[in-house]
Order: sequence, then structure tokens, then C-alpha cells
Amino acid sequence: MTNINEVCKPALLRRTLTYQELIRWNGVLSQRATIGLWLMACCQALGQNASDLVRQRPPDVTIYQSFFWRVSVSTAGDTLYPSSPGEPLVLTEYENQALRIVAAACQSKLQSLWTSIKSARMEILFQTIESGQPSEQHTRQLAELQAQEPQIVQEHFQALKSVFGDTRFQRVQEVLRQWNPELGSPLAKPIPRPQATAQKGPHNRQ
Repeated sequence: MTNINEVCKPALLRRTLTYQELIRWNGVLSQRATIGLWLMACCQALGQNASDLVRQRPPDVTIYQSFFWRVSVSTAGDTLYPSSPGEPLVLTEYENQALRIVAAACQSKLQSLWTSIKSARMEILFQTIESGQPSEQHTRQLAELQAQEPQIVQEHFQALKSVFGDTRFQRVQEVLRQWNPELGSPLAKPIPRPQATAQKGPHNRQ
């Protein structure tokens, strides 16, 4: 049997675009460029660009989840450092050990939950492929599993109150309010950023 790809390929390689086809493709590209400019204008009209999104602080539960993950993978450190200028919180040996135990327990429970969420998503995908849409039962089950994630984090974070006590627990919250997860672990002393120095112009040189 003749392979149609083997027959068509040489002809396609030899084929060149006609003048009419060039005009048509030029119109398609211009149309796409117009759509792109329109989308950019819409974003500017909303007054929210990419830098604005980056500057937005994530929700507290997301901060707590990052905090527990950082603590669970850290092997040393007994002081919590805020990212911005602020007073660090030195932990007692008991507080340090308890914090690591709670963080590890939170991560273990989240890992188990993520496995269940992955299985539920795969089941929904298979149902969508077979019948066109997932069942209401499996959709509801996935939503319930996803809702458990912030609950698990909140429960473990509140458990720290019984370890630290009200006053010390408030200090932990204060440190985390000033901590940026993107700048590293709160158990590591932040590296000060070098100050930018203005370059001297020809008129300032000695």
C-alpha cells in the first residue's frame, strides 16, 4: 500500500506560496496583532499589570503552608527571622522541637491529601473522555478534597498556640506577617541587599 505521506511530502517541499496566499497570511497576522493590542489595552484599563500581581501578598493560609514546608525541610536554626527589618524571635528548645513536629505532621497530612486529589482528578479526566462530562458525585468529591487543604494548614497552625502560649504565638504571627516566602526560610538570617550607589558623572570626578 502506498503511504500518502511519502507521496505528498516531496510536493509540499517543492511548493512555494503564491502572491494571493502571501496577502492572505499577512491579513491573518495583522488580525492577530490587533487582538493582542486589544488585550493589552484591556489589561491597562483594569489598572492591574503583572508587577501589581507580584506585589500582592498571598493569603495567610498560604504563608502558613509555606512556613511549615520551610520548617520541615530545614535541618538547623532556632530563630525566626522576618524578611523586613524587625525583631527576630528566638525559640526555646521545646518550642523548636514542637514546631518541627507540627510542621512535619502538617506536610505528611497534605501529602496524603494531594495523592487523593490527584486520583480524583484522574477519575474526572477519564469520565470526561468516555462520556463527555464527569459525574456530579466525583466533581463534588474533588471540591471537598480541595477544601480540606487550607483547613489542614489552619488546624496545624492553631495547634502551635498550645505550644507557644498566647503571647509567644502572637509573636510568631508578627514575624510571619513580615516574612516573604520568596526570600528564603524564616529560620535563616536574611542576607541584606547591597545598597545601590549612584555612579559619578564626569562633573563629579576628581
